[in-house]
Amino acid sequence: MLTTLFFGYYLYSKFKSGTFSVDYTPQAPMYLLFAFLLTPLNWFLEAAKWKLLANRVERISFFTAVKSVLAGLASSLVTPFRLGDPLGKIIFLQEDNRVEGAMLSVIGSLTQLVVTIIAGFAGMYIISSGQIADIFGEYYGWGIGILALVVVLFVVGYNIIKRKYAEKLKSVLSIGLPLLASVFGLSMLRYLLFIAQFIFVFAAYGDGENQLTIAVMTTIYFFMVAVVPMFIIAEPGMRGAIALVAFAGFSTAFTVATMVWMLNVLLPATFGLIFLLLQKSKNTTAQPVNPLPSQP
Repeated sequence: MLTTLFFGYYLYSKFKSGTFSVDYTPQAPMYLLFAFLLTPLNWFLEAAKWKLLANRVERISFFTAVKSVLAGLASSLVTPFRLGDPLGKIIFLQEDNRVEGAMLSVIGSLTQLVVTIIAGFAGMYIISSGQIADIFGEYYGWGIGILALVVVLFVVGYNIIKRKYAEKLKSVLSIGLPLLASVFGLSMLRYLLFIAQFIFVFAAYGDGENQLTIAVMTTIYFFMVAVVPMFIIAEPGMRGAIALVAFAGFSTAFTVATMVWMLNVLLPATFGLIFLLLQKSKNTTAQPVNPLPSQP
């Protein structure tokens, strides 16, 4: 809540001072088209990642995996830290497999978070050492603390779950290194696609001359987005405010961040909501109706 108020005030102060402007008319629409074409590829990679994990408990088709991840995206929008993501995914699994499916979904999300944190640290190091800007040096302490907290929570949570649910979650707790490596690799590919989208969208709005600087600043932007709670009503504005901090010196940062959010979140989440409602209706229809007791 405090972070939401902080970035809300920061956004208001920047807007009032005229530091940035919002104009969604692209100067080079072709680059925006390139960014748009990366959106389905991005979510196909996430679907491939989810299919690898979900197949530990239940064989699902690639199309079902796509519907699952988009439904998970839709349900995550109404919860902070994307906590609703597993709930949207597991609705496409058999009821007996949903507990394990939720844990597998968390593992997939954690791999993406680890990639985000590692890339964020690398970006902060490059910026501070390369003297592109000094404003990110203060985030090292926060970043190290957050990373340590994530590791501690993961280790503690893993051991608690292992003790209490070892039998029920055996397919989750026995995940091997090859599978984790595949999931981690897909997470890295998705991350690279996100960076490419930012480069294309900045170019579409006339700020694409220095792609390397944009790529490095994008890693810091995603790091900050990952550690700040998001709510659907405030998310576009929050991402825009964070972009003004992360992409210091880029006047189009707010426009670019909200446009990338619309491409990667709002648009696919619309399809995800449709898939989610259809699957809920299907599951409700498939439930057996208890017959009335026969009359004596």
